[in-house]
Amino acid sequence: MSTLIDPSEFLGLDENTSYLYTGANSPTLRTAHQAMADAYALQSRGASGREALLDIELATREQLASLAGTTADHIGLAGDASTVWNSVAAGFSWQPGDNIVLNDLEHPALYYPFLAQRRHGLSTRFVEHDEAWEVPVRRLMAACDEHTRAIAVSSVTYVNSYRHDLVALSRASREAGIALLIDWSHSFGVQDIDPDLAAVGVSASYKWLLGPYGVGIAITTPHTRVASGQPGWRSTENMFDPDRFERLGWHRDAQRFQMGAAAFASIAALGAGAARVAEIGISAVEDHSRRLTDVCTDRALDRGLTVLSPQDGDRRGGSVVVACPDGEGMADVLARQGILAWGGDGRIRASFHGFNTVRDVSRFVEAVRAVVPHGWAPQPQPA
Repeated sequence: MSTLIDPSEFLGLDENTSYLYTGANSPTLRTAHQAMADAYALQSRGASGREALLDIELATREQLASLAGTTADHIGLAGDASTVWNSVAAGFSWQPGDNIVLNDLEHPALYYPFLAQRRHGLSTRFVEHDEAWEVPVRRLMAACDEHTRAIAVSSVTYVNSYRHDLVALSRASREAGIALLIDWSHSFGVQDIDPDLAAVGVSASYKWLLGPYGVGIAITTPHTRVASGQPGWRSTENMFDPDRFERLGWHRDAQRFQMGAAAFASIAALGAGAARVAEIGISAVEDHSRRLTDVCTDRALDRGLTVLSPQDGDRRGGSVVVACPDGEGMADVLARQGILAWGGDGRIRASFHGFNTVRDVSRFVEAVRAVVPHGWAPQPQPA
């Protein structure tokens, strides 16, 4: 299977490197690296440079909107995904007794902001995964009651690449009058996303979109009623409004989640990464990743490894997760062989993008098999 993106388009990748770390962060795309340098250089031009940077920001919002199937007014860019999540969490007028439903496969970036809202009386309910390491819609909805204001989920969980049934969850939550909040970080760039499924969506910049750290993406819809709870001078339509000392003139679109001076250089690089994904096409990236994760899953199972990610490709993201006694140690062993994968919390995760090949699959599976003791199995997990 040939690649969709030649590894030579990235800094630091060669024939001896299998880069399977994209679920944590992507490799450095050369065009993004250059775009970042060019954008930073614009600061030396004063006012004209600033206007050019604002044009770049708009172009990046338009590029991301095109990938997401929406328009630029529904894309806002903040400091990082955690910044956006804190703005979302603080934007609700929580009342004592209100609750939000989450699950135990979530990343702290999503649920920490809601834990902080407990000082306002919010209760956080964590639904446990089942014996298949999945969180069915019925479990999430069973945890809801008349005081549930929101359900927050990642489209694909970082723990084991489980892909939530967002269509069913969106339908059920709307029928119950509950806001669905979606983190798209492990989908955007490798799978089609549908912003209309959520009251508001959030994504990181540095994973499947081939961008750098430093940008959080807010994704709204024409029906979004979720406010931002963290104002800044760029959250408003005009910071020089005559009544600016009396009220906040919030942006009506996704820019209300933007706060202050943006990381324009990172935004420029993100635009370059998103543009490269767009050149290939999300559907092509998804098909390529799906074939590689299918092969990796089958080979890992054939070699007697414990696969924690779903075996059904329709319920799996762009990564394959294998249980191991020492995830960090496994990642170190693999790195010494030129195989870069994420390891931690009793698992090793291999992520497959358009620049990966079946050779990467083979190297990963055989390297893991050589380290995990034969007959070893993880301890039972809660059901």
